[in-house]
Amino acid sequence: MDFKDLVIQLDMVLTEHDRLAAEQMWRNQTEMQTPEKFVTYSDTYYLSDGGYSRVAWSELYGYLFYTSNSTDKVKENWEKSEAQAVIKKLENVLRSVYGEQWKFMTKEETE
Repeated sequence: MDFKDLVIQLDMVLTEHDRLAAEQMWRNQTEMQTPEKFVTYSDTYYLSDGGYSRVAWSELYGYLFYTSNSTDKVKENWEKSEAQAVIKKLENVLRSVYGEQWKFMTKEETE
């Protein structure tokens, strides 16, 4: 599964919208369509629920998270195993942009 498919799959799993809706959001966010652009340009991806919910990237910690204004449905779906599987794959792709020399911090290191 390539980067585009992972992002679209995550949108579909989180919002429960169909592929067409998720692909339309993908097309509207051209600045985010490669892993390199995702981590450097904006780091916040708007989901197909009208843009209420967003998925963001933490460059400091190297993980994805939903923003506080995300809908309850997205927050609930985030915890499901299907979503977690896609999230882990997408995080691995995004972490690979930084190369082996980059070390993400753990929460313990910042406290």
